[in-house]
Amino acid sequence: MEKLHREKNDYPIVLTVKDLQNILEIGQNKAYELTRSKGFPILKLNGSTKRIPRDKFFEWMEGDCSKK
Repeated sequence: MEKLHREKNDYPIVLTVKDLQNILEIGQNKAYELTRSKGFPILKLNGSTKRIPRDKFFEWMEGDCSKK
């Protein structure tokens, strides 16, 4: 059984949308919606493939949470 909550550095350096789902405990639709958010750190490969730089994602998440 996979450990539910891991340390940032336990994740691969480049995340997938599935990783976002696991980290944030959200569904696929919400994860893709999040990748379209203004300021979200996303890399688009081959037109439709989306990857997220791990460190930029966690910086974004910490910054976005601190605004609330």
